[in-house]
Amino acid sequence: MDQALQEEIEYIKTMEELSDDEKNKFLSMLENGENPVEVLAKIEDILQEKIDAVFESAGITLDESDPEYQAKYQEMLAEMQAAELDFNQEMDAIKIETDHLKDVASEEIDQVKIEAIKSKIAN
Repeated sequence: MDQALQEEIEYIKTMEELSDDEKNKFLSMLENGENPVEVLAKIEDILQEKIDAVFESAGITLDESDPEYQAKYQEMLAEMQAAELDFNQEMDAIKIETDHLKDVASEEIDQVKIEAIKSKIAN
C-alpha cells in the first residue's frame, strides 16, 4: 500500500465525527481502489449531514450566511482540502519516483541487450 493511501486511511481513522461503521465503510472504499478524492467528498457530505442534524435537533434553522456557521464550515473544508492536497502531493511524488525507476530500469535493460548483442557478435 502506498504511503499516500496509508495517510488517508490514518486520517479517516482519527476522525472523531465518524462512527466505526462509517470509518470502516470509507476505509473499505479506499482499500478497494475507489478514488480518494471521491471518498473524501462522501465523507464531507456525511459530516455536513451530521452538522445539519445537530442543528435541526436543537431547533435551530441553519443560516448558511451566519458567520459562526461559515467559520465551522470553512474549518471543516480546510481540513478536507489539506488532506486532499497532502494526498495529491504524495501521489505526484510517487509518480515522479516511479517514472524515474522506469527510466533507470529501461536504461539497464537496454544495456543488457547491448551487452548480449556484443557477446553474440564476438562469438
